[in-house]
Amino acid sequence: MPRRKCPHGRPRMRDCKACVSDRNRANWSKTGRARAFRSRYGIEIPDYESLVLLHENRCAICDRTPSGAPGAKGQLCLDHNHRTGQVRGLLCDNCNKGLGLLQDDPALLEKAAGYLRSRGH
Repeated sequence: MPRRKCPHGRPRMRDCKACVSDRNRANWSKTGRARAFRSRYGIEIPDYESLVLLHENRCAICDRTPSGAPGAKGQLCLDHNHRTGQVRGLLCDNCNKGLGLLQDDPALLEKAAGYLRSRGH
């Protein structure tokens, strides 16, 4: 009897790398995200989904949908205050990283905006 193949077309093996990756991704989206939201931000998945509806599935800064933003992962990031842990809103991955790299400092953000304006952007 021939060996069955996994969904990726490989002979059925216990630990097909792609199958393990798919399984881990599915488990993370079901349990890991819920646990992370609860422990890091004090919210549940339905709270996040309500925010997505409130934001109309758009980034609060660039107004793009997560699939429309360059380098997007398909979901909006929960932006939060790093000192208080309070959720501020939803951002695309790029805007979230931009704020983080500028240390959530309004003065640095204004300085960066001024730099861009002075350079003819």
